[in-house]
Amino acid sequence: MRKFALFVIGLLCCGLCYSQEGVVDVASLYADGKVSAAAALISKLLPESPDNDALYYYRAMCEASAGSVKAAEKDFLRAIELDPTNRDYVDALATMYASSHQEQKAATIYKAQLEMNPSRYSNPYVYSLVADCEFRAGRDSEALEYYDKALLYDPSYAFATLGKADVYYARRNLPAYFVCLNDFINNPYMGIRPKTAYMEELFAHIDGSFYKIWHTQLDSLVESCLKVHPNDTCAQKFAGRWYYATQREERGRELFGKVAAAYPNDADALLTQVQIMMMAGDYKTAIPTCFKVLKATSDSSKTVDALSLAAESYSFLGDMKNAFKYYEKVLKIDPHHRLTLNNYAYNLSLQKKSLQKALKMSAETIAAEPDNPTYLDTYGWILHLLGRDAEAKPIFKHAMVYGGKESAVILEHYADVLSALGEDDLSEYYRDLSTKRK
Repeated sequence: MRKFALFVIGLLCCGLCYSQEGVVDVASLYADGKVSAAAALISKLLPESPDNDALYYYRAMCEASAGSVKAAEKDFLRAIELDPTNRDYVDALATMYASSHQEQKAATIYKAQLEMNPSRYSNPYVYSLVADCEFRAGRDSEALEYYDKALLYDPSYAFATLGKADVYYARRNLPAYFVCLNDFINNPYMGIRPKTAYMEELFAHIDGSFYKIWHTQLDSLVESCLKVHPNDTCAQKFAGRWYYATQREERGRELFGKVAAAYPNDADALLTQVQIMMMAGDYKTAIPTCFKVLKATSDSSKTVDALSLAAESYSFLGDMKNAFKYYEKVLKIDPHHRLTLNNYAYNLSLQKKSLQKALKMSAETIAAEPDNPTYLDTYGWILHLLGRDAEAKPIFKHAMVYGGKESAVILEHYADVLSALGEDDLSEYYRDLSTKRK
């Protein structure tokens, strides 16, 4: 602590007639974590020394610690105005900007400092931050230049690699994009979760044509992730979902099986087992596995998942009494669980029971997801059962726009609504489409 105080004394010895002792006391209090006491002392000292740059700096540090970013910004700028040569003040302001999601302001400071004092600021973090902001401003070439400088200092700096990949993706230079993305996935210093999070976002937005052209590269990313993280269940589950989604169930089952075998009492692994069983139509085995999940966890989200899957398994087995029982259990924990609201409402409609209750639950789902064709189908079908076909028709028309034409069930329901309205020709058209989808 004494060495720090001496450093501050040296910093402030600039020939001005300020109370060095007071500033040292402020510095010591702040360094000891006594932020409120430091702020109180500054309030006493500033009227006596209104042009003391160090006091403004420390008050800014106290304000930043308390989350008062605007006040801190004002005091940092005042300190810099009083002593433009003090790099510590500039660094502190840039750091506060970066940590308070004002990356553009931080990048503006760092970019200027890189030109004036490159030896102090040349590091992967600064170059990547500046590159990110250049990219957001639409200056792709400048962004690539800064990302390359970051990687020159540290070739393993994953955020620069990923940023560079994003630039190539925006330019639709997909070969270069996949090269960079592969480097990111193969980086052993980056954890699994940022990798799977990025890939899940990517995979959620690809269509059939993209997959047809780039499926080899996409598979390579998934397999590289498994290779770098061979024993990580997050990687195995992610890969399993990918292979299931691309109709390669055998590989998916193999990966999910590894997770389940390695962690027989783990709630996540058990939920994975349930999903595998349900995909295979083995609902009788899925139900007791759901109950194992309930014993293995106190996490409410996993409890809801297990209860919801149990309810669905019962419904597929035709045991509606237990299905409704477990739907109710889910809704007691999470009254707005959309999947359960929809499935509960739809099964009530199939039983032609409590249709007003079913309509209310279904209405909540489409209010939350107005373009979900499955939810729209449920709502429209309940309206039909209630004899409100004129109201049901626009619901089904909306579902057609957002993917309903891919479902034989939705098409058949729409055909029934049109038939009830006397629109026989159009009804027959959608019934033919339904037959072709089966």
